[in-house]
Amino acid sequence: MWPVLVYADNACSYGQCSFKRTVLAGGQCSCMLPVLAGAEKALLKASVEELDVSHTRISSTAFALPSTSLALRSLRAIGCNMLRDLTLQLPADLPLHSITAADCRQLGAVRITSAKLEALNLSQCPQLQELALACAQLRELCVPQCPQLSHLSADCPALRRASLYNCSALPQAQFTRIVAQAAQLHSVDATGCNLLHELQLTNPDLHELEVSGCRGLTHLQVSSPLMTLTARNCKVLARVRVDSGSLTSLNISNCRELVHLTLIGHRGTLLSNTAGCDALPTMVVDELAARLPVNV
Repeated sequence: MWPVLVYADNACSYGQCSFKRTVLAGGQCSCMLPVLAGAEKALLKASVEELDVSHTRISSTAFALPSTSLALRSLRAIGCNMLRDLTLQLPADLPLHSITAADCRQLGAVRITSAKLEALNLSQCPQLQELALACAQLRELCVPQCPQLSHLSADCPALRRASLYNCSALPQAQFTRIVAQAAQLHSVDATGCNLLHELQLTNPDLHELEVSGCRGLTHLQVSSPLMTLTARNCKVLARVRVDSGSLTSLNISNCRELVHLTLIGHRGTLLSNTAGCDALPTMVVDELAARLPVNV
């Protein structure tokens, strides 16, 4: 267990530091900003690897701090409701691999440049409108429940997983641009992305895709080694085409306008759900039923 340095209203001295994990704890840290200003040199000496400022009154100006600690690997700022803007231009030698700034109710803009960042979690930031990333090693982007996100620019060619659940204001052009540049993309959750209307995905490593509840989605075409496709409750989805020999699960339930379903390259059993697909031809429904695993 690493030693932990804790700052709170009743514990604000930092003194001699040999800490690897630093927690600026609690929602009552009225002294947080002056402490951060004085603690910077101590943190440099400490070779801090994990910094947690969750549920504090920290503001945007304090976030120059991570770039001064050449050992910092993890930064957490959960529930920081004074944080309105997060801008980090990190030096190439900073080994910061993970940033979590979830549930920050006033956070409106995030801009990060990092050569080594691998995971970013901005979930449940209801005011987040702008996200600009230049992160060559980013593998996981998690921004679910950010319904105001309307400006997303991401230069992240190594992206493997993207969770955009309920990013209902995200334009299709921005979604498509991010997905197209990510040759290693494995999993995408675009549930509730209501501005998506026609999608053509050709990522060579895409295995999991969810587009449930996308109110504007009319056409979906995927040419990837897809294993799981979930597209429930897409009210105007009319055409689906999947070119994959690896598909094992297909859920298109309650897509009431779906009239064309084409599966190319698929052989063997397929766990499927077409309940509520009233416009889908009976022949197609019967063919899918015949492919169900025997124990279902």
